[in-house]
Amino acid sequence: MNAARSARGAAREVWLGHEDHILHLAGPRNDYLCFRYPLSGEFEFHCEAQDGGLGGTEGNIAFGGLAYETDGGAGLFKVWNVDMGQSLQRPCPFVRRAAWPAFQRLALKSSEDGVRLSVNGHPIWIDPVTPSTSPWLGLRSFSGRVPVFRGLRITGNPTIPREVRMSDGNMLRGWFAQYYGGSVSTEPLVVERYLPASDLDWFLQDGVIHGAQNGRELTVATQSRLSYFRPLQNAETISYEFLYEPGRYEVHPALGRLAFLIEPSGVELHWMTAEDSEWTGLTDNNSVVEPLNRRGPRALPLKKGDWNRVAIALADDTATLTLNDTPIYARKLEPENPRTFSLYHDRNRSAVRVRNAVMRGDWPERLTEEQLANLAAVDGPERTLADRQALGALFAERHVPDSALAVHRQAAALTLEERYDFLTNWVLPGPDHNTLRLVLDFTPTNPSPPAADDDPIDRRRLEIAELNKQSSVPVGANLVSPALDLIEAARQLGRLDEVRKRVSEAPAVDDYARRARLAMLALVDIARQDFRPAVDTLFELFALVEAGNHTRFAERWPETLAIAAALPHATTREVAREIVFHLHFRQVRSGADSGSEAWRRQMLALGGLTRHLELKSADAAIEHFTTPPELRQWRPVSRTTARSRGLGFPRPHFQLVDRRVDAHAAHDLDYLYFQSPLRGNYEVEGDVPAFGWRDTQFSAAGLWVGARYDLKSYARGNFRRALPQRPIEPPLTKPGRMLHYRMVVRDGACTAYVNGRRIHEESLPEHHDPWVAIRFNNNNDSSAENVRITGNPETPDQLLLSATDDLEGWLAYYDHETVIGSQADWRQLGELTAGGGIVGSRRLDVAGAFVESLFRYHRPMLENGTIEYDFYYRPGESHCHPALDRLAFLLEPSGVRIHWITDGVNDRTDLAADNAVDERDHRRGPAQLPLQPDAWNHLALTLEGDTVHLVLNGQLIYQRELEPTNQRTFGLFHYADQTEARVRNIIWRGDWPRVLPPVTEQELASPGAAELDRRLPELTAVFHHDFAKDGFPANLFSVVEGDQAENIVPQPDGLHVNRDGKTGYRNATIAPRLRIEGDFDITARYDQFRATVSEAGAGSLILLARLDNDAANECMLYRRAAWRGSDKTDQLFQT
Repeated sequence: MNAARSARGAAREVWLGHEDHILHLAGPRNDYLCFRYPLSGEFEFHCEAQDGGLGGTEGNIAFGGLAYETDGGAGLFKVWNVDMGQSLQRPCPFVRRAAWPAFQRLALKSSEDGVRLSVNGHPIWIDPVTPSTSPWLGLRSFSGRVPVFRGLRITGNPTIPREVRMSDGNMLRGWFAQYYGGSVSTEPLVVERYLPASDLDWFLQDGVIHGAQNGRELTVATQSRLSYFRPLQNAETISYEFLYEPGRYEVHPALGRLAFLIEPSGVELHWMTAEDSEWTGLTDNNSVVEPLNRRGPRALPLKKGDWNRVAIALADDTATLTLNDTPIYARKLEPENPRTFSLYHDRNRSAVRVRNAVMRGDWPERLTEEQLANLAAVDGPERTLADRQALGALFAERHVPDSALAVHRQAAALTLEERYDFLTNWVLPGPDHNTLRLVLDFTPTNPSPPAADDDPIDRRRLEIAELNKQSSVPVGANLVSPALDLIEAARQLGRLDEVRKRVSEAPAVDDYARRARLAMLALVDIARQDFRPAVDTLFELFALVEAGNHTRFAERWPETLAIAAALPHATTREVAREIVFHLHFRQVRSGADSGSEAWRRQMLALGGLTRHLELKSADAAIEHFTTPPELRQWRPVSRTTARSRGLGFPRPHFQLVDRRVDAHAAHDLDYLYFQSPLRGNYEVEGDVPAFGWRDTQFSAAGLWVGARYDLKSYARGNFRRALPQRPIEPPLTKPGRMLHYRMVVRDGACTAYVNGRRIHEESLPEHHDPWVAIRFNNNNDSSAENVRITGNPETPDQLLLSATDDLEGWLAYYDHETVIGSQADWRQLGELTAGGGIVGSRRLDVAGAFVESLFRYHRPMLENGTIEYDFYYRPGESHCHPALDRLAFLLEPSGVRIHWITDGVNDRTDLAADNAVDERDHRRGPAQLPLQPDAWNHLALTLEGDTVHLVLNGQLIYQRELEPTNQRTFGLFHYADQTEARVRNIIWRGDWPRVLPPVTEQELASPGAAELDRRLPELTAVFHHDFAKDGFPANLFSVVEGDQAENIVPQPDGLHVNRDGKTGYRNATIAPRLRIEGDFDITARYDQFRATVSEAGAGSLILLARLDNDAANECMLYRRAAWRGSDKTDQLFQT
């Protein structure tokens, strides 16, 4: 803060501690909260600081005389000296962003090699300087920002030095001179701002601090002040030596704005003014004598032309000055004095020379385990109830929205009794807050094993998978909430009644508080299995939800928790179903954005869970939800990214009902893949719902196509992206309940049909994608039935994965990475070989940050097989590592190491981006990998059952069992800040079925039609009549309705039928004189169907079979033209 800002009444720094969190509430500008003791040695400091949100938070840390800033809005990381006079910035794509203030994981590691700062697991800054002049750790905020800090802890072996040498070396780390606009030498953070020492107001040279003197004589004082970053505390002393030559070298100690002028006749006090902004009337050269505070001899023991030693000690808020070991002054400081130590001089009178500046204190030699684990603890007497309530009001729940996972994990590490006490205080209203905290979140989807949460549903799912010998088990994406954890702890301890009493007494001051109380009461009653009051409470909650207009994620916590708790129980399921579908149609599907995409998709999944639990089958249990359907030929696969998994998008669920597959829950874009790759000539067809938020498409040869609800256009795309929509000319007629899709791959082209209408056709490249799949959208209640594959497809023995056009079968895992274009992060270089090539770019702008880069093939290795490829290896420049799902095998010269791939900016675990572990028991072959520098190396990854084998240049180097949760998606991994990746000739040989099953054996093909087709040759009795050739003989046909002469006229090209229906419903009906018994098949061919209909009218052509049974059932298949208003008609088929 400078003098002018101080004179305008800048806010004082206000830092508050509450519930193990620290809040920066106010401050003048560049505000710090320093750790009590200096730190050295080998240690790491961890904390989480808020960034983003409405109004901004921007919490950061400082160490070693430098302040660090993560600017999520600009995607930048900035390094400042403590007075913000110099800065350096670099790209930082690692800051998590949300609609509310999001906590960022900051980690600072100090060692003899310097200081390394990491943001959300990514090392972003390395300071090679050992910060001996300013070994102070601090939290930092800026002006009106109000960040909250949490999770403060120190690990390692920190030591507390016996002294801090504040003036060693040649850099004034931890010093600033901004109060009077002075310039200071720190180091060239920004080279162009680095001035020669002669042009600076203050600089350090060989351990001597220099303060400049004006080059011209002035009659007024020119105040100059060099301040130390960390204020002086009680039981601490700062000493230094200064050169004293009257009129040439003079300097005086100061605390805050109070300078102690050491004159030969005694100490005088000087109040540092704001110069031109000063409003008190004090002059810039003011001074005052306080005789009662003077100590020692009348004439001070100043040594002219020599170095003098000054010490200023603070004890019980009293500053004591010593000159050359003689006490000369003692004064009680005002409470408002910030105790910032400074060197002060009048630039018009003198220059400054100071050396051996040292701070000492009554510091412990080491920190206790309790101090290290609870850095946010507040010293002093126990707070009163009023103080705790005031702090709760000032914190205003700023730290709550992004705390569900952190509190859930913190509570899980406690004993049952400790967990109950902790969660009771955190969730229920009490002295520290007056709200019911129903915050919730979702765990990451399919996390890596080291980062997985121990969730009981996941444990049960893995047990079932082990019994059934299943792999690729989906886990994670579970709803968690401290409120649910509290209720479970209370249930185990038999203390649910206590919780219910506390909840019933919670204040209900507004709509949210009323809904929160009702939801919590329902949760407690469900846990007590007291379902009658639970149902009544849920209906009360439903009434408030229906009447409300809240839409934000934080406002939806109560009803979300109520739904999740009520759905598993038959008694409460009905009302939970009403609430979930109210939210589904009111907001989730097409309403206001809640700010949480994970919540929206999880609510859709809860709707699917209601349908799943209503099934009468044996697998209608919650632990079976999101388990794969019992299909051998079709396997579920989700299009996953670091964002979708890091934020906890739900696991997909496909429900098999006879030969129909319903998508009850979706992750993002989800697929059912056919078991074998197909090339050659074949057709894929099936029936899907006609729009109404139930759109489903079929994918073949790397292309999916789907008509849009407007009937005038169609969508298309591939696994990675949607392509531009195209028109349908003329538009489709309005369909009935279902659409029939057919994808035809023939003679190097793919053609898509909807209800028999061709809507798209395109030529296929030689190495087009060979996989057939059914595509389900996350926003739809999709389904597909009667899916069949026919024709003469060829099943290739191997696939060339690196030669597809634009790498359309590949997907970048991280959203910030691009694929298309010459400057893309991942791109195709076809000229490498005939087998194609893939290049992953290098990012020099974030060197050293361990920027994970992962490029994945869309179809996982769901069967045994081998993927092999060539990669170019040049140490430090080009390298690439194979990956299966999150498991990356780092090919290092000393051997294979395991890296667990994180979710980057969306990762909410403690897993660092540079994590790597040795699993020496799995290494095979020579001690050093047979990597060939500056050459193409060949790697083969083979999967046999659950075992993966790595062979490098013909030598087995690794063998390992896969975890059951590994999704087996093959990928190419490299650290983009360290190397580029160059890969060619990627070939996949899989143990997939080589023969297309007949339609009768295809799992999703309707058995009815297939069985009829199979038995058609058995129907040997045939009646065939051609009206064009054989006429309309009366002995074979009768006119059931209509006039034969007017309505039914034989012609050379067939039988012409015309019927006027202007006077009401009129039919022209003919029937063969046949009675058919047993199995039969009827076919009637027609053309030139035309119908003109009036308002509310319809014209139809019908094939009808009337059954001779008691009900006289009629089976009809007809084509109808129906009135749709404005002189428009729709034509449709219907059965």
